Amino acid sequence: MRHCSVIIIWIVVVIGISVSTQNREYIDLRSFNIGQCIKAVYTAPTTGKTTFQLRAGDGTIVLTVNYRKSLNTLNLNTNIGGTWGTPQRVEDIETTPGTILAWNICARDADFSINLNGKELTTYTYRTPVNTVSTVMFSDRGYDSVLKQLCLAYPEPGQ
Repeated sequence: MRHCSVIIIWIVVVIGISVSTQNREYIDLRSFNIGQCIKAVYTAPTTGKTTFQLRAGDGTIVLTVNYRKSLNTLNLNTNIGGTWGTPQRVEDIETTPGTILAWNICARDADFSINLNGKELTTYTYRTPVNTVSTVMFSDRGYDSVLKQLCLAYPEPGQ
């Protein structure tokens, strides 16, 4: 009589993302490139602003997404070597305090597609290479937004 043993090994591999346990408001990425998206979901602030940033290892801010509730605007910008570029503004972004804001920032061939709650608001042309992004940070800037989700994602078909 023959006996055969089968060993099953389960390996869990996390590709491209690790979550810091020290600060729940940022994620470190092993890599980021064209075809990938950052998803940030949080509650709309009553007043003030919220910011999330895609940062490179050398301190470059590849993209800052700054929502200003009091002005109903979105400011997009890049900081290279400590110097901010000219901001790109999107006007008339009205939200209801406490409702969910679901942002998808998707890296495309030459630009980011900036989406809020399933609708593309604008695009933002790269000012520095997108593949240098290594960290995504969120800040409620001391106001009353509550971060629900911050993660690496892939775009929905058609986006």
